[in-house]
Amino acid sequence: MDSKYFQDFIDDIQSLTKEKVAKWLDVIINMMGPSSKTTDEWNSIFKTQITELYDEMICEAIAKRDSMLNKIEELLKKSSILCKELNIKIPDYGAEGLTLYEEQEFLANKVKEYEEKIHSIQEQIKKLNKQEENLCNSLGNQLKPLPLQPLPSKDAIQKFKSYLDHLESKKFEREEVFLNLKAEIVILAEELKYKPCLDFERIVVSPDDSSFLVTDTNMEKLNHFLTSLKQQYEDIKERSLILREKLGSLWELLNEDLLRRDLFLKQHKEINFKTLTALEEEVKRCEDLKKANIEVFVQRLRKELVTLWDKCHFTEQDRNNFEYFTSDSYSEDLLSIHDLEIGKMKKFYSANCDLFQLIENRSELWSRMLELEESALMPGRFKNRGGQLLKEEKERNRLEKRIPKIEEQLIHLANTYQSKYGKPFYSWGKTVTEIIEEAHHARDEDKKFRSSARKQKRDQTPSKLTFGMTSSVSTQNLVSITPKSAVKRKLLTPFENISRTAPTKGASNKRNGGRTKYSIEKAKRMDKARRISYRMLQKQLGKENISSEYDMFEKDLGSKEGCRSTVFLESEESNNFLAVPLPVTPNARHLDSAKKRKIINTPGKPKLSKAPSLKTLF
Repeated sequence: MDSKYFQDFIDDIQSLTKEKVAKWLDVIINMMGPSSKTTDEWNSIFKTQITELYDEMICEAIAKRDSMLNKIEELLKKSSILCKELNIKIPDYGAEGLTLYEEQEFLANKVKEYEEKIHSIQEQIKKLNKQEENLCNSLGNQLKPLPLQPLPSKDAIQKFKSYLDHLESKKFEREEVFLNLKAEIVILAEELKYKPCLDFERIVVSPDDSSFLVTDTNMEKLNHFLTSLKQQYEDIKERSLILREKLGSLWELLNEDLLRRDLFLKQHKEINFKTLTALEEEVKRCEDLKKANIEVFVQRLRKELVTLWDKCHFTEQDRNNFEYFTSDSYSEDLLSIHDLEIGKMKKFYSANCDLFQLIENRSELWSRMLELEESALMPGRFKNRGGQLLKEEKERNRLEKRIPKIEEQLIHLANTYQSKYGKPFYSWGKTVTEIIEEAHHARDEDKKFRSSARKQKRDQTPSKLTFGMTSSVSTQNLVSITPKSAVKRKLLTPFENISRTAPTKGASNKRNGGRTKYSIEKAKRMDKARRISYRMLQKQLGKENISSEYDMFEKDLGSKEGCRSTVFLESEESNNFLAVPLPVTPNARHLDSAKKRKIINTPGKPKLSKAPSLKTLF
């Protein structure tokens, strides 16, 4: 305690006390007298009161000090709690030597500062919690708010902010997904003419996007809504396609006007519930008409079924398996059965159209090859063909290369069919291998039969003939013959009994008596091949017969020098021509055209006179 301050205060109190006591004594003495008993009593009372006053003031000061100490203690405790909440170090109070009052004021200011800081942090936490509440309501997540008491640490607050950023990003992504899905939903709903019937669906298609909460449940419902619309679209599309196909069949069956068909299809080309309803109503109308004309339509379907059976190469036995084909119990069920059978046949043909087309193609090429082979055996093939022989030869070579490739493809496709369905593929009751093998076998048999027929005909031909022919002298020997040494040629007399007409039917049958040994296949296409081969054989027999008889005739004529016809070439040493006049041959005698009678002898290219036409001899 400062002694000067204390002494000054004592001096002031003593001076004040002396002054006041003097006044009080003056009043009492004037009133009671200086030595009276009453004056002493008053003096005693005065001292007591003064003492009590001082004691009271001292007690009051002590109480005030104790109260201040208690206040300081409370502030210290509060400061300690606040520092702990703020996670800061408690200041070193009392280290500066302050009075109790100053220390109290200092503590009070610190506590106030800490409280304001805590309040600020709590307000920040409240804002963050409010933000989290909004995000969680939008996302449908459970709340995880920050506590106000105890105050979270800075790291906890920072972590909570990151958590809110994640929720914000998640909400933004979901809103973006929602907008994209909503666009698809609106397009599908508009295309399908779909009217929302639920509150959720109305919220989705509403122009106000903020009314939709991107919660887990709502996003799941949104996806389900879109999937439902897509499924409805696909169902309507598939159903419409089926109805259109059915309607097309019914229109064909009913012979519906083409203009009405086109108009109906143009008016109902969209994919929506309205179109589906219109298609269903039109199908019902056509079905009613069909029921009224069951028998007519069954007959139409049977014609179509026969066409499909032909396209699928079905035999009579295969066709008989469909026992309803001959049923006369005309009903809706019978019509449906025929519809199903036609659908099955169309499906079968569509699945194996490559095989059928290849079989048809091979059959056409095979027939063409047989025709070319037949043409190559015709006796008059060398006359006035204009290069046709070369074209046919090239075509025949191409066919001989192409047909084996097609047959290889056919066998491969047939094997694939068998491995897929566990049964062989049949065309007109025969497998592909059987068709190919039988065709080649028939061709080989034709060749063998023609060869056998030619041999048989040679054996039946006479060894000597009694009619004239051209000379067997070679053209090289003509140059060495002189006019003196040359033997004069005798003129041949035409045979009067030789007919210019074709052989009689009986003679032809006699020559072709061996044909009864040839076996004809039952299949239609093989019959066609047989007929072609037969025609080729007849022409070849005629050719071979003529050829063999001509060889024998020439051999017999060669031994008769007087029956020779000779042309002498121009000598290289002389310009004179040495030749024997050529008589008119029996064939040339009956030719009216001057061009046919004209014989041109060109030096270096000698020619013999024409022999009698074999067609007139046989």
